[in-house]
Amino acid sequence: MLNFISYIKSSANAIVCMKQMVTGAGLLCPVLLLFAYSDDTSFTTKASWYGKPDGKGGYVDCGNITAYGKRYDSSKLVCASWEFPEGTKLKVSLGKSRHVIVTVADKGPGRRFAKERRIDLSLGAFRKLCSPSAGLITVTVKKI
Repeated sequence: MLNFISYIKSSANAIVCMKQMVTGAGLLCPVLLLFAYSDDTSFTTKASWYGKPDGKGGYVDCGNITAYGKRYDSSKLVCASWEFPEGTKLKVSLGKSRHVIVTVADKGPGRRFAKERRIDLSLGAFRKLCSPSAGLITVTVKKI
């Protein structure tokens, strides 16, 4: 039977895991495992904007309470995401020439209805990228 004694150390871009394997004869055999990872949290996904027009030029969602207990304002550069905690800054790019920096302010998009989307933008953020009439766009999201 083999037993393992572990030692784990993290650095900026790698995790070093040192294991000492104890063999049946009681001999220690060191094993070094190196797991490299990147902080480059970047992915491509579909995105939409959230807010409901009230027919008078405003939006009924303004003033609603977000999942984090704050008031939602569709004119601010914010987004909803399940993957990042509140306050995380994200760079959302449409192609190579258009981008917007948003702050995670809510949880979403709704998992039941939007399985292909990993982010919803406020109307203000969406307008920085394209016209709201586009509805659904493909964007690249990068944590900054």
